[in-house]
Amino acid sequence: MHIPKIFTCFAYTHFMLQYKMRKITILSALLFGLLSAQSAHAQLGNIFKALKGDTTKAKTSSNTTNATAQPQPASSEISSGIKEALNNGLQQSIQSLSKTDGFLGNQAVKILLPPQVQKAESALKAIGLGSVSDQLITRMNRAAEAAVSEAAPVFVNALKALTVKDATNILLSGKEDAATTYFQTQTSEELTSKFKPIVVQNLEKLDVAKYWTDVASGYNKIPLVKEKMETDLNSYVTQKAIEGLFHQVAEQELKIRNNLGGSRTTSLLQKVFGYADKEGDK
Repeated sequence: MHIPKIFTCFAYTHFMLQYKMRKITILSALLFGLLSAQSAHAQLGNIFKALKGDTTKAKTSSNTTNATAQPQPASSEISSGIKEALNNGLQQSIQSLSKTDGFLGNQAVKILLPPQVQKAESALKAIGLGSVSDQLITRMNRAAEAAVSEAAPVFVNALKALTVKDATNILLSGKEDAATTYFQTQTSEELTSKFKPIVVQNLEKLDVAKYWTDVASGYNKIPLVKEKMETDLNSYVTQKAIEGLFHQVAEQELKIRNNLGGSRTTSLLQKVFGYADKEGDK
């Protein structure tokens, strides 16, 4: 069968058009793939840049933290910091306890009757000596309030004697009352000699001897009392006054060690006790 030439040309043209369309399609696919790869590569590059940026930021942040971290204080700074902390605690304690009702109004340090008398206090009230024992308690606390004002010179001398080694041991002991305990050991004897004459003087001035005699004689008359009351009132009040003072000092030390209420009020206290915090966390 003879096919006209025009149909042959038409078939050839159709074939070529399909061939070119396929070629364009393949090239488009390749181009799209290439562009997609480039886009993916660009996105991947951006991700790496972001990660690198985050790492750089982290390093910068870490370096900044290290740069601003307080260095280890010198031994002289530790000594000065402990002295400053103790001085602050002592001044505040003396100031709070030496005022009227400093002892009497503070249940933590209020001086009560000796233990043997406390046991019989209800019996004393039963025989009409309740108000007398109340007056005795008031006068004992007033004597302690007067005595505490004499503590400052004793503490000043103890602070001067504090060595660098003592200060370092106090700071890093891990005990929240280490400074108070040190001071109590170093000053109790001298405080007793300073306090007792003042206590005696005030107890005499407040006519405590009369109240004490009344309470003691009333106590000793209570039936079945085996141990008679012969307590040295002056020594008892003196000792309680010293114990109350160191109780307050220990509270002030606790505040500074834990920075309660922002008690580290100077850069030196922040540096020294911040270093103690860091060492304690190791």
